[in-house]
Amino acid sequence: MMLGVEMEHDREVGTMYLHHHTSIMRVLKKGSIDNMRVSPVPCTTDLFKRLKAHVYTNTESEVQEIDEYHTPYRMYLGVIGHWAQTSMPQLKTTVRIGSKYMARPTKVHFELVMMMLRYCKYCVVNNIKLTLRRPKGFDGVLKLLMFSDSDHAGNADASSNSGMVSFLNGNYFHGYSSGQKCQTLNTAESEYIAMMKALQFGIWAMLFLRELHFRLMFPIPLLGDNQAAILIAKSPTHTKFARHINIKYHYIRTVLPFKDFILAYVKSMWNIADLNTKPCINEIFTRLTTLMLDGLHNFEWRKEVNKTLQEIWQAVEARDGQRELSERQLQREHERKLVRKQDLQKKQKLLIEQKQQPTQQQRVHSKKRKRNVVVQSKL
Repeated sequence: MMLGVEMEHDREVGTMYLHHHTSIMRVLKKGSIDNMRVSPVPCTTDLFKRLKAHVYTNTESEVQEIDEYHTPYRMYLGVIGHWAQTSMPQLKTTVRIGSKYMARPTKVHFELVMMMLRYCKYCVVNNIKLTLRRPKGFDGVLKLLMFSDSDHAGNADASSNSGMVSFLNGNYFHGYSSGQKCQTLNTAESEYIAMMKALQFGIWAMLFLRELHFRLMFPIPLLGDNQAAILIAKSPTHTKFARHINIKYHYIRTVLPFKDFILAYVKSMWNIADLNTKPCINEIFTRLTTLMLDGLHNFEWRKEVNKTLQEIWQAVEARDGQRELSERQLQREHERKLVRKQDLQKKQKLLIEQKQQPTQQQRVHSKKRKRNVVVQSKL
């Protein structure tokens, strides 16, 4: 056991399980809340709406309430945050939401922490663990896959949230849930910003694994559920709908031409990054949590992609080939125009020289004039 993380390794099957079941029960017994009922989700949508609508009244009773819940709120949330960073990544969204109210927690905020603890007990009762499996037919090449999503105007101040989940050879690798520092006008902008942030992590992971001398399969797919954001990222020009976006978020356009990463569309119902953006209903949370913890070994996610990566890659190659062909045509046309210009300059130069040189009649006439001048001078 390392930092409360319990590891169970089955060498014959090639499977490793990570969990915090002993640590969870120890925390519950310490707070005398081990007899509480379980919850299948860490935060319901109704509770999330009440948290967003909560307004501090600054009354004397509220001050006493904050003093009462301040210490246990911080203690429980700190422990749950550690669990979320190790073996329970499905808690990242609720931990992010709870961290906003750490300075002044009230009874409504403490309900969120208690519901997260009830869900942790639910994981212990139902033996829910983070599973890492040995891929079949592993040839030494690592396959990195990333999901990106956002929750447009999901916060009380109308700001959006970004979420990302990554897998390495079908096993959960890393994920995060964070707020966006700017306000967006529509879902395409918030998804575009979330994809850019996910791409930054993908670049770091690619360089880190290559520095450790691992081989990676290219291109690395980044899946999102907003086609408008994908088209904005692939567009070589600034449209009037994306002209106002901060220039740093267009970094994704400079990375895609190197063909290390590729963008693809996935249906929203299979976008696992949705877990890291907002609290979901029981059905969606259970379906996506199963994929996140068990991995993508038994899930043919390529069937859920609107266009397979191979088709998209062929389309990219065809587009690049057409672009090279058009560039060659433009270059040839430019060379022809240059040759025509040079010929025209030569003709103009010859005309000027011809104008400057006297004709035969002009020469004879000038000789006669010289003779007349000489005769007149002798006379």
